[in-house]
Amino acid sequence: MIKRSLFLFVVSIFINQLTFGQDQTFVFKDTSEEGSWLTLSGFNYYSSNRFNNDYMDKWIFGGEITQEFKDRSSERLSSRNSIGAEFENEISFHTSAIHPFKLQNWGLTFGISDNHYISSNIPQDLFDVAMYGNAPYLGDTLNFNFGHFQYQHFQKFGIGMYDRRNMSSIRLSYVSGSKTINGRLGNSWMLNEEDSIQLALQGSSYRSEKFSPYMAFQGSGFAFDLDYNFIFENKKGSRQIINFKVKNLGIIFWNQNSYQNGIDSLTTYSGIDIRDFLNSDDSLSFENFSVLDTLGLKESQGAQTDFLSPELVVQKLADQASPNKLQAIFGFKAILSSDYFPYFYAGGYFKATDNFSISSRVSYGGFGGVKVGLNANYWAGDKVYLGLGTYDLLGNISKTIGYGRGFNLTARFKL
Repeated sequence: MIKRSLFLFVVSIFINQLTFGQDQTFVFKDTSEEGSWLTLSGFNYYSSNRFNNDYMDKWIFGGEITQEFKDRSSERLSSRNSIGAEFENEISFHTSAIHPFKLQNWGLTFGISDNHYISSNIPQDLFDVAMYGNAPYLGDTLNFNFGHFQYQHFQKFGIGMYDRRNMSSIRLSYVSGSKTINGRLGNSWMLNEEDSIQLALQGSSYRSEKFSPYMAFQGSGFAFDLDYNFIFENKKGSRQIINFKVKNLGIIFWNQNSYQNGIDSLTTYSGIDIRDFLNSDDSLSFENFSVLDTLGLKESQGAQTDFLSPELVVQKLADQASPNKLQAIFGFKAILSSDYFPYFYAGGYFKATDNFSISSRVSYGGFGGVKVGLNANYWAGDKVYLGLGTYDLLGNISKTIGYGRGFNLTARFKL
């Protein structure tokens, strides 16, 4: 299961690096869009606040994890050690020719998106015992509390409407669940004594039955998305746009073949090294429960209800139609997840010409720490828009000081 989950994570990275990226900070050019247009978009990244790319690459792409690698990684750990990712790729269509509910200022929009969400927290003691074994911690009690891993893969098929006066929109989507894993440890610890190990485990998990094919259709649900642009003028008469966004407010009902696991036990072992468990693929597999049964793991099968991880974004957007060459951009993002730290960013937007602009930002939070972003925008008249960039420039070019990677590409075509 661990190997399959890691394989899916790697496949997700390669798939999404080859697809289009959703622009998290939409650039305004016109407040009214007439006609119809098609948008290919996405927003793709993975990030960590403690594990740099040099270490993560060994797990993702393979390689030797030396003692030096282990030591450097362990020294960076603290109470919050996050690894997370968002891969959101969408094809959407807008048209002003159709007026939902006969509202003349509103147009019709619909879209299809493929979404991956990964969120995890690794307690330092759990990392250390996995890397070094239990032998160095004789007489110590190792704390595994709040260890967590979550993975969701789902598709959204949405329909909604947008206000042509300010490009605000609302959309309701059918959610097709492809696969999921969710596990969390509560009051869990390990006490190492000279001749025995006391292991207390308390936690629960659930997972979908299958992890292939890519679109497995193992659950159904719904999601609501709201995107509102508040437009006003400042004291100097310059147009300002504040964007308020709520995404993925919804739920998935996984089918009857989903697995639920629970554990609440205190077990004592004699003459056993914890690495015997961690290094044994057979004993930890879901096809052979010889060790897991001893630990008191209980498994059942049935329907599972799973909430999506909703996100809230408030940000000041750039305005390409503004006469100002230089504009400030800033914003805030939060995801309802224990592993995600509130994300803040601020930066500048430079309009080089009426058809070309660049922007840069400094951010902090999310699943990572401080990051620097760089984006470019190009309009080919009023027919084509292209946006290219990353919110983690250092991560894309450095293994040692980079703590993740990200890539965004947007293409919009007037029909």
